[in-house]
Amino acid sequence: MIFNKINKKVYIFGLGVSGMNLALELNRGVCEILCWDDDKNKRMEARKMLLKVVPDNRIKYEELDYLVLTPGMKSTGPSLHLVVIKARKSGTKIISDIEFLRFLKEKKFIIGVTGTNGKSTTTKFIESCLSDEKSNALACGNIGIPVTTDNLRNINGELIVEASSFQLERIDQLKFDIAILLNIYMDHLDWHNNMNSYINAKLKIFRNQDKTCFSIICIDDQYCKNVAETFCKNYKGKLITIGSSDSSADITLSIRDNSIEINNNILESVLKLKKDNLNFTLGKHNYQNLLAAYTVHFLVKKDNSFIKKINKFRNLEHRIEFVKRIENICFFNDSKSTNIHSAMTALDSLENNLWLLGGRKKLGDFPELEKYSKKIIHAFVFGESKKELEIELKKYPIKIMLCRDIEEALETAFKYGINLKTKINILFSPACSSFDQFENFTERGKFFKNLVQKKYEKYYS
Repeated sequence: MIFNKINKKVYIFGLGVSGMNLALELNRGVCEILCWDDDKNKRMEARKMLLKVVPDNRIKYEELDYLVLTPGMKSTGPSLHLVVIKARKSGTKIISDIEFLRFLKEKKFIIGVTGTNGKSTTTKFIESCLSDEKSNALACGNIGIPVTTDNLRNINGELIVEASSFQLERIDQLKFDIAILLNIYMDHLDWHNNMNSYINAKLKIFRNQDKTCFSIICIDDQYCKNVAETFCKNYKGKLITIGSSDSSADITLSIRDNSIEINNNILESVLKLKKDNLNFTLGKHNYQNLLAAYTVHFLVKKDNSFIKKINKFRNLEHRIEFVKRIENICFFNDSKSTNIHSAMTALDSLENNLWLLGGRKKLGDFPELEKYSKKIIHAFVFGESKKELEIELKKYPIKIMLCRDIEEALETAFKYGINLKTKINILFSPACSSFDQFENFTERGKFFKNLVQKKYEKYYS
């Protein structure tokens, strides 16, 4: 049992990966646990694992201490599920799975990472730079790794928690020793209803911090800059600002011909990193991730081992991931790009792009795309929202071709690019959710990579 025994009654509504793992851990004698899922197969699996499965119409909400919802279920705003309405009426606290980190038997130093884009990569970068021969950190949370006995058994270092806005919306008393806000762009408005609600959810990562905690904010975008400017009035953590494009930050980054310089204005020191030694895509998104990892290492390790650690940093799968090269064409899989700002980050990182985009478009338009239009040779648009995307793209000087699906988009882009004499990148950065065709962005990315592999084998056969 990794949690202290607590005198609580908990109802877990939704038995996906996080819900099921939490239910199993709590059922080890931590507290009284009830659970439910609308999926009959998941209920059967839960019963086999000796979990107490109870439908919501048989729950006495006034006797519950906590309701843990599946991440995709809204807990605020209009059109709420009846289980949420009943819980609110009875005063039951609605929390996320990560809240239980405060009940760990062995107290851990907890680092929280949030932002619209870059959370997963930053979480893994930090895990790499904090792990060594003496201690090993664990990346967990929204990155897909639940906090379980198996995961914690051999961990004697820090916990780095990727925290989504959905999870942070339901934070109660969990405190992050270090909390990181990478960026804020328009996203998930279908869940949060409006931009203010989305921002307020993100900012809950700082809410329970005290004067012993550190708060790291990247001030490259205006939303985050505004948060940093009023931070001391609203929160108690020690603020450190970072910036890959804002020289006023406490820790900044400069790009040279052959190197990257991290300027620590707190220590008045400069750390030089040779570009040739770096194994991740050099672009603004990873510069923010790099600065965040460096700052955490600076605060936690307080030694000179960062340069050695950085050699372990790699792009995560589906994040501007190099797949194959055929003749003059390099293929990049950026399936994690589920919003336009993420796609613009990918466009900013590469040149001469044949851009493959499409899927189910999220709310919002495509602001500032014009400044990336010179990096786009041609856009190949597919999926459920292709007509809507075409209307958006026609606002800019971008050549557009509508395609039936990903297969046709890839095939058309390849035939177009193979006839060009210069180096070309086929960039699969959809800028949309995957739910028109796929279960998630991971399934979509694997599908794209499989198409590229087949094309590679056929071309060189």
